Amino acid sequence: MKNNLPSKQTEKMVNHMKTYYIEGLDCANCALKIENKLNAMPEIQHAGLNFATGELQVKAMDENSDDLFDKISAVVQKIEPDAVLTQIRSHSHVSSDRCGCCGETCEHRHEEHGHSHPQESQRKQFNTEKWMPLLPLISAVLLLVPAILIDNDILSAVFFLLSGLTAGFQVFLKGIKKLARLSFDENILLLIAFVAAFAIREYFEACLVVILFSFGEYLEEIAVAKSKRSIEALTQIRPDFANVLKNDTVIQMDCHEVQIGDHILIKPGERIPLDCIIKDGSSQIDNAAITGESIPVAVEQGSQLLSGGINLTAAIQAEVTHSFVDSTASRIIDLVKNSAAKKGSAETFISRFAKIYTPIVIIVSVLLTVIPPVLGWGDWEKWLYTALIFLVAACPCAMVISVPLSFFSCIGAESKIGVLIKGGKYVEALAKMDAIAFDKTGTLTTGNLEIDHVESYHPDYSEQDILTLAAVCEQYSTHPIAMSITSAVSKEKISDKKVSEYQEMRGMGISVMSNGVRYLCGAKRLLERENISAASLPFANVYLADADSKQVLGGISVKDSLRPESQSSIQSLKQLGVKQAMILSGDHEASVQKCADSLEVDYRAALLPEHKVTEVEQLKKNHHKTAFVGDGINDAPVLTSADVGIAMGLGSDSAIEAADVVLLSGNLAQLQNGVRLAKKCMRIIYFNISLAIIAKLIVFILALLGMGQMWMAVIADVGVSILSVLNAARLLGVPKNLSYTQK
Repeated sequence: MKNNLPSKQTEKMVNHMKTYYIEGLDCANCALKIENKLNAMPEIQHAGLNFATGELQVKAMDENSDDLFDKISAVVQKIEPDAVLTQIRSHSHVSSDRCGCCGETCEHRHEEHGHSHPQESQRKQFNTEKWMPLLPLISAVLLLVPAILIDNDILSAVFFLLSGLTAGFQVFLKGIKKLARLSFDENILLLIAFVAAFAIREYFEACLVVILFSFGEYLEEIAVAKSKRSIEALTQIRPDFANVLKNDTVIQMDCHEVQIGDHILIKPGERIPLDCIIKDGSSQIDNAAITGESIPVAVEQGSQLLSGGINLTAAIQAEVTHSFVDSTASRIIDLVKNSAAKKGSAETFISRFAKIYTPIVIIVSVLLTVIPPVLGWGDWEKWLYTALIFLVAACPCAMVISVPLSFFSCIGAESKIGVLIKGGKYVEALAKMDAIAFDKTGTLTTGNLEIDHVESYHPDYSEQDILTLAAVCEQYSTHPIAMSITSAVSKEKISDKKVSEYQEMRGMGISVMSNGVRYLCGAKRLLERENISAASLPFANVYLADADSKQVLGGISVKDSLRPESQSSIQSLKQLGVKQAMILSGDHEASVQKCADSLEVDYRAALLPEHKVTEVEQLKKNHHKTAFVGDGINDAPVLTSADVGIAMGLGSDSAIEAADVVLLSGNLAQLQNGVRLAKKCMRIIYFNISLAIIAKLIVFILALLGMGQMWMAVIADVGVSILSVLNAARLLGVPKNLSYTQK
């Protein structure tokens, strides 16, 4: 298992960003306003606020700006007075250190086996605090009883007023604070609605709306908090400590302090703290949280281990190969958290829509209050009441909260099945994908190439001579064919031939100077480039030629086998809406055609990397969204060119860095499950947006017809928001160990 997840150097924009946290941010609409306001500031190049985690990433024009924090804090305070901007994430712990849950510096305490959390009594206290907001609501309902029963208009109005103020005190306080800052949201709308309803003596309506709104806000906060906790749990896959072996003594050290090359002890039941390679022992490893593989993997001396996996059966000693920040678990967490920076078109649309939607509704409400009475279409009290219904129902929270929460939940759920997606825009691309192209070797095939046939074209060279010289030429290459050739020849025979010059030509082959002779080893196009006649040569994957005498000395053919899941995966993708599947390979046409025929797909063979890009660009012209799946070094350009580039988890670092989606286990069957989940996410988003718009339209129409009530407006706002949050949270229910073949 090779660690090939993108490092922090991959996302250059993220690498230079400053990270802050906004504590107490419980309004998705406010989060959107903060992000938009920050992006409009001349001092800021880009700002991305993740409502689900409260994490704010800012790229400033001047990275050394001293007052940036204060300026951002001022924006946050103006839009959300109760929110606090911090540079560290706070937890309810004791001492200052780095938290294993979030990996950030925070207030917490370490104990012998990790870091401690509140005890049972504190949990009970938390549960009590959770129910505290209901007390004002219960009191408000009780105050309604005498307000309704008392047969005295003034005294009844007093009880109604007390009921409304008791239920909506926090809402009204927020509204007044935001009104002072000229920041309009649903709290101000409700305050206006309550005052205006009292002004027209609709006392019961005013109180009922406030009680329903406050109760709905309470339920929404619970639903959002639960979703946030579920999302945060997805990133709790890396431990705090490692058991480091120093002079035959086990020392428990913070993972940040462990160095590459240190030896660590991993006990049964412990998570693997850092990427490492086993030096002593054997065991079974559960990688479900990392790659989505449900079956434990048997490991032994020499096996590579990914951080975040769980050691199941026996203690093992291993050598650390990657630092804490570059280990697999850290990279997964970074990708999940940073995914919010790449918004999908639905999220971008909602952002633009919310900017103009609320002001328009406020203007329409004012016009409804003034114009109909002036034209004699009714008294002002009736139209003021209608305008209040518009105001209460108008809040776009249901749409604003459900879209980013759906994307983030989907990205988190995808990570649980071993599919890492680098942003919401790529969730959309996966869901809408109708064309897909594959690299062949290592993607559709196993990549474990073997020598099939060696042929000598020169009487002075035996087949063994051809194979040995080819191995000498290919010894520094990491191409799968090169590795299959070098593995077939002993190291002693390779070392006997001295190499003085070495040049690798991408997509063609290698030029080597050995013992005074310059050899060419590669594809037929390399020979043609060197003006060596190759038209009449029989097929071979690799040709060996003497560049000085312009003679082709021999050819080597290799064989490969299809991955067992390739055929079923492609068929599943076609059932999921893929109209065209194609193989784009640099291999010879005969081997590519054989693979394509077996899979019943189109193909293009003998392609250079730039030719693959051209083919993908052509696919993009004829289809809605096009994906490319690859794992090789030469696949990086075409991965970048596709609408969504998909890298196999066991491929090259450069391919994964260029990709938008990573299949961690390297199993192609993960892709079909990833596409299903992406499609489910988009269905939920479209349903939530449609539900919000339809509910509001119904209330608007009923209000214009004189049949609307303010409680209906509350349901259209808060009620729909709760349903949208719960609907989005369904994505988090995807089982960790989803079968690769499950539909």
